[in-house]
Amino acid sequence: MTNTIYLVNPPNPLNMKGFPGSLLALDLWVRRKLPDVVSTIIDEEETPESRLLESLERKLVSAPENPYIGITSTTATYQDAINSARALKKIRPNSKIILGGHHVNGQEQVILENHPEIDLTVTGEGEKALESIIRGNYDFPGVAYRGMNLVNVLSNPLRLNRDEINSLDLRNFNPEFQERSTQFKEINLITARGCPMKCSFCAVANENVTAQDPDLVVEQIDYLVKQMQKTGRYKPIAIQDNFFAQSPKRAYEIAKKLIDYRNQSGNDFEWNIQTRVEQFSDNDLVKILSNAGCSAAYFGVENFDPKMLKILNKAHNERRYLDLTSKSILNCLANGIQPHIDFQVGIPGEDSETERINENALKHIGEEAREYENKPKVFPSLSVVYPATAFYNSMMQQGVSREVYEQFTKWERENPEYRNLLYGYFAHGNGGIPLGIMNIEQLKNGEISVNMNNLFRAKRYVDRLRAIDSIKVHDYTEQTREGE
Repeated sequence: MTNTIYLVNPPNPLNMKGFPGSLLALDLWVRRKLPDVVSTIIDEEETPESRLLESLERKLVSAPENPYIGITSTTATYQDAINSARALKKIRPNSKIILGGHHVNGQEQVILENHPEIDLTVTGEGEKALESIIRGNYDFPGVAYRGMNLVNVLSNPLRLNRDEINSLDLRNFNPEFQERSTQFKEINLITARGCPMKCSFCAVANENVTAQDPDLVVEQIDYLVKQMQKTGRYKPIAIQDNFFAQSPKRAYEIAKKLIDYRNQSGNDFEWNIQTRVEQFSDNDLVKILSNAGCSAAYFGVENFDPKMLKILNKAHNERRYLDLTSKSILNCLANGIQPHIDFQVGIPGEDSETERINENALKHIGEEAREYENKPKVFPSLSVVYPATAFYNSMMQQGVSREVYEQFTKWERENPEYRNLLYGYFAHGNGGIPLGIMNIEQLKNGEISVNMNNLFRAKRYVDRLRAIDSIKVHDYTEQTREGE
């Protein structure tokens, strides 16, 4: 068993910055479970591609000849992760390079077939898989390597149980990188993993939620608040759980404990959450979250057209879902919580009727909200296809090659004019495939081509939403989610 592991955050030149908390959790897990192993984090997020090799050589100058090296990758950073792996193999040819992160899910065989610099991939939660690899056992759920039976090993990646996720206490993360775990000028805190919903576009779906205990959540928030007090740099705390209020009982308990904490400590701070609208139709829950300092809630509403909701698999009862959305947004405004609506544009199958329904729905919500000081805020995103989603399976059934991301992620990086057309309209640097604006027949033939009519239609659609004076549509040229 080698006694060295490097955990690498690859360059990220085109997307929202923020050190991935997953690497901090992996680093802590290794230090706890394998105390004889030296775990080192390497952050190349800001490194230009032209200087990557030089930077890695400097950081690996004292590395052994055969270390393990783990690289995290989203679809947006996939090409950067591959470039990092190539550079690392030049520096340490005998290293074992492991690629993990969201992009790997469903792409294991494609990655191993196309990239000899990658020795292993890890699918799903990586802590237990990485531990097994370092111990020398590659035949472990979630781990893939050349020559193995992928189906047998990848069927059930192991997830952490409650006690294990409680052990990933932010207070014990590598202090050098804790402060970098920010996005939108907010401090990220993950207190749960998984989401039981089955949204067609989501790579984290149909999983039971495993959550940290409420007492631990409050203790970590207290730690973050005290760190901010030391530095004098105050930021909102963004709880980045996929579905914060999935358990209303837990949400109530956390809120009650935070109210007690605020009263006892006198500490004033803001925090926000990501959740769904169903639980926020309960005004009592919204009220207690507000009293606990929750300042904003981000709802993955995605659309108001029942036809689109069905395609997105967002709701079993579309009409009830839309009624709950309106009620939840008003509950937020009435209790001083800023409601944010995540909203998808360019969904395959979208038509003029879809646009009309959504414009009317947002006008209606805006009119209902006029009596309140704040306006509901809408965050448009370009609907994209990620690996291992229902959208991906549908794309494969239409005849698109399983290797499409190998080609598309390169094309997107090499075509700044395409990215410039999206700038300011969508939260999109690069990443998933925007199938609704692509020429699908050409895509099936292995050619990447944007349907410009569909692209400009999507932008005009957003422009019309911006013209609704009773709501606010986020301007993605701004650096914060508040857009102030």
